[in-house]
Amino acid sequence: MFKILSSLTLLLTLNIPSQLAIATEPNSFLRVVKTATKGQSNQMHPINISLANGYGVTLSFLPSNQIITKAWLDNPSFVVIDGDGCLKGLPGSVNCSNQSPGAKVLHLKRISDLKIPGLPSTNTSLLTVVTTGPDGGGIYLYRINKATKPDSLVFEMVPPAPSKPLVSSPLITQIRKGNSSGFNSEKY
Repeated sequence: MFKILSSLTLLLTLNIPSQLAIATEPNSFLRVVKTATKGQSNQMHPINISLANGYGVTLSFLPSNQIITKAWLDNPSFVVIDGDGCLKGLPGSVNCSNQSPGAKVLHLKRISDLKIPGLPSTNTSLLTVVTTGPDGGGIYLYRINKATKPDSLVFEMVPPAPSKPLVSSPLITQIRKGNSSGFNSEKY
């Protein structure tokens, strides 16, 4: 199942080089990318996730080599969360002694609204995901919104593309030197 999901994700994605790729076709399975960065989160705003009845949304940290160590869901009255590994505090992760801690994929599912004493009824929830990895850790913020249809079904966190070195052309260097040494403004 995991291989099928990975293959499906790769086949049905767009590779748009930006901080946040935006799905351009309605009802598509396009990849929405949040660039994984080193250290603490520098997100100015949470990434919006529209969660609709009958749909789930997958958050994949597989390409980033980040391991999810903790996930907080502020309003669990309309969404449930599950992971592919052992996360303390999540249902199904009670017996973590036989597994290494952490997960690489989270799945969110919309449920019918629950009335939880002491928790006000809202249409949104904040999901905070804490990760660790070879380049340090990160904090990712997601605003979960109730919706009638989902915008995207898979969100992948990918590492930033390596920056390309500036190319210095010998011809440009010669022209610069030629212009500065061969041009005499007093003659003209």
